[in-house]
Amino acid sequence: MLNLNWALRDMAVGTLPFFIVFGGAAPYIPQYLEIRRLKNSDGFSPYVCLALIVANLLRIGFWFGQPFPTPLLFQSFLMVTTMMFMLHACVKYRQTRFADEKDHFISDLEWSYFWQWSDYASYVKFTALFVVLVGVPCFTFSPYYFFVQTLGFVALFIEALLGVPQFLQNYKHSSTIGMSLEMVLMWTVGDLFKTIYFLMSKSPVQFTVCSCIQISVDFAILLQFIYYSRKQTKTDTRLVA
Repeated sequence: MLNLNWALRDMAVGTLPFFIVFGGAAPYIPQYLEIRRLKNSDGFSPYVCLALIVANLLRIGFWFGQPFPTPLLFQSFLMVTTMMFMLHACVKYRQTRFADEKDHFISDLEWSYFWQWSDYASYVKFTALFVVLVGVPCFTFSPYYFFVQTLGFVALFIEALLGVPQFLQNYKHSSTIGMSLEMVLMWTVGDLFKTIYFLMSKSPVQFTVCSCIQISVDFAILLQFIYYSRKQTKTDTRLVA
């Protein structure tokens, strides 16, 4: 019996890195499919993509100064790639038009339309520029402890707040229509697993602290879903009556 327990434990430890690498990107599959099904991306906040792209590129820079478990590094590369696919869907299926009925591009340098550009190429250009802007100081200051630790905290704190844009979008619309519940549930489960992995692998403390913040935001969005769903049900009932 003892040998079986150890075998199960070894199996769990062995497969956990696999879930860490792919588990971060998996929640966005149902949201991507939901956008494709509705042909409308307005229920999903593209600022979630911004938060994850920035956070994971900073996290990659953090790795060069303080290497952390390799699965977390692979997760960052995969997450950036996933967010680029999500942005493509957001641009393609965006239904909300700008008030001035004009297209806006990164080359316009209009702060009021930052991350609300009309073409996918603008998002690619921003990401490439950010890689350069992050890469140079990371390469230059990686030997300095304070810089590396600050970079790691900023990266993980941004990721911890990735659900905040979705929370604010739900609040603004007083609705969670268009947001995939499966995505949020997978966020929550994934963040719980990540926290366990961080503790088991003795990752830098920034990972554990920020993961706990992330779980709190996940639960806040789940509460929003329950609240707005009940509110919509009551409205539908009154309309039928």
